[in-house]
Amino acid sequence: TNNIALLTRRGHKRDTVNQYRIMLLDAPSSGMKLVALFDGHGEKGHLVAHAAMMELPHLLLMLPNTKGTTTRNTILFPKILAEAIQKLDKSIPAAV
Repeated sequence: TNNIALLTRRGHKRDTVNQYRIMLLDAPSSGMKLVALFDGHGEKGHLVAHAAMMELPHLLLMLPNTKGTTTRNTILFPKILAEAIQKLDKSIPAAV
């Protein structure tokens, strides 16, 4: 069993919202885990970080190379992740 805890804390500026969001994706069939930290900036940084955290898993699943759980996908994962992040970057302004 894997015992994992994830925690973020608000920065040192007083009277600000915690703009960090963190997620863990676990794919037991491939033996892969993805931990991502989203660091929001600016007045709506917490909203942007939250939108990115919620959207990234869906984008990863929608990309064509993510179908199935073969070793080939493990090798392609950096490319798949880069594609998902590019799509995420384009979709966030519409999400917030």
